Amino acid sequence: MGYDAVQVAAEGQQCTQETRTTEALDSTRRYNDQAPLVCLPDDVLIVIFLHLRDLDPLTLRIPDWVSITWVCRRFRALCLDYPLLWSCIGDYHGAWIREFTERSRSIPLEVDLHVNHHEDQWPSLERLFAHQQRMRSLKLEGTEFFMTYIVPHLLVDSPTPELTTFCLRTHARDNSSDEAMYRSAPKMSLSLFPDAPHLRSLTLSGRLLARIDPSWTPLSSSLEDIDVEGCYAAHELHTLLREVPNIRSFAVRETDMIIARSSLPTAHTYAWTPLGLPHLTSLTIETAFDERLADLLSSLETPSLRLTHLSFSDCEASSDVGKTTGLLSAVRALLTRSHGGAKFQSLRFSPFVAITDADLTSRYALVDSTHMWHDSAMGTDSSSPYERSTADARVTFKSPHTLFRPIPHVRDVLPFYRHLCEVLPVSGVRTLTIDSELASSAQGWTDILRTLACVEEMKIIDHRGRLSAALHALILTPFVLPALSRFGMCFCFRTSFTPPPLLEGLRGVARARMKGEKRLRVAFEGCPRYLPALDNVLREIADVTWDNVGFFDDGNSEDGGPWFAFITAL
Repeated sequence: MGYDAVQVAAEGQQCTQETRTTEALDSTRRYNDQAPLVCLPDDVLIVIFLHLRDLDPLTLRIPDWVSITWVCRRFRALCLDYPLLWSCIGDYHGAWIREFTERSRSIPLEVDLHVNHHEDQWPSLERLFAHQQRMRSLKLEGTEFFMTYIVPHLLVDSPTPELTTFCLRTHARDNSSDEAMYRSAPKMSLSLFPDAPHLRSLTLSGRLLARIDPSWTPLSSSLEDIDVEGCYAAHELHTLLREVPNIRSFAVRETDMIIARSSLPTAHTYAWTPLGLPHLTSLTIETAFDERLADLLSSLETPSLRLTHLSFSDCEASSDVGKTTGLLSAVRALLTRSHGGAKFQSLRFSPFVAITDADLTSRYALVDSTHMWHDSAMGTDSSSPYERSTADARVTFKSPHTLFRPIPHVRDVLPFYRHLCEVLPVSGVRTLTIDSELASSAQGWTDILRTLACVEEMKIIDHRGRLSAALHALILTPFVLPALSRFGMCFCFRTSFTPPPLLEGLRGVARARMKGEKRLRVAFEGCPRYLPALDNVLREIADVTWDNVGFFDDGNSEDGGPWFAFITAL
């Protein structure tokens, strides 16, 4: 009896509270009904509501913007009667997903979900995907397990006449993934592609996601943007591109192999017909080195191409220069025809060391990377390594061999880079940036610099004190770059008493150039400490200025940082 009485009292209090809340809400609505904002025309209010919706992030469990429906009776009626307002569905609670689906009526939907967040709401997702034929944009993201085993069961084999954007992204890897997992994964149906006549953008990211087989998966000719991960042979890429004549951006990135690459289809007698892609502006290909890629690149006719990023793994380019000759010649032809035939103005060499193990252990691979810009002011920033950049063109070769620290100090990469300068269209560049962790000979750098006689600005980025040979090349032949007018250097050093070899080389370059025509001006930027001895030596041969006068030597030899010297002719 006592328990029943307490329960009845609690229910009475809850009923009273709900009544008070309803009365307060009604009072607020009656008050707000008289506000000037409420009197705005419907079309103006709708624009405001849509703007508020678009400002609200889609990752909220409860959409904040729906609070406008409680402001007044007119706002609520207007919102509920405007289905477009409810057409964008994000990571909301299941009840809200149902409400949005119903209130949007027959309006095309834009769906953006992290499927991991809905593990306990599958009924709501299934009801949502029952309306797949209404979806205009479908973006799903999740871990490898969810994207491999759950998403295929959500997608429905039905026409998607409204679909313009289809995106599946895997953002975390399951460490237990292996060939057995790949074989057991349910195969995702790609039948929606031919049933999506208006598809414009396709993104597939994840090594276990469905692989597009051009032999049986026809793509919509309306596609303008393709970004996929997976292993594709050169002739398969040619077939894919032939299916999409209106393509504007094409990117294929090879993921870690789960099945042997030898299992990929081969075509020894493939017909490499010319492939006209008049609208293609961005091309990214990251794949294992294959000499047949030269046939693919040679077949492309891309007059509108502005961005070209090519990365070839499993290739020791520095030790087998001849092996890459055919591919580099095809790259040259492609770059020469791109960007309206404009010449490159900035060049950056960036051989670096890349971590290859996912668990961040000390296993590394050596990478040779070359970056090119049409703007002479680009590509000189001091960030390193320069694995990914916004260069107009990037050509990268990644070694198939991995090794542990310490990385060898000396690696003869210069013959390969000299070969690059001879083959690629870079003879007219005005800005040269050298960024390397590895040391090489002065004569090797001299041979490279002779092929770049138009260089006016040169910058060296050295974080390990191994690029003194590049300076020595300028000392031995001070006018190997006759147009050189500015010289920059960025490197770390940890002592103010014993200048490293680079500082000796800096003085040598200044003296050698002083014997030519003009005295140099030297400016130090971002220097961690003041170096009186270096200052005095350089003032004998150049005009020296310091922009960071507050950086004095505090005696702390452990405090290292970037040191930058900028030299320019008066």
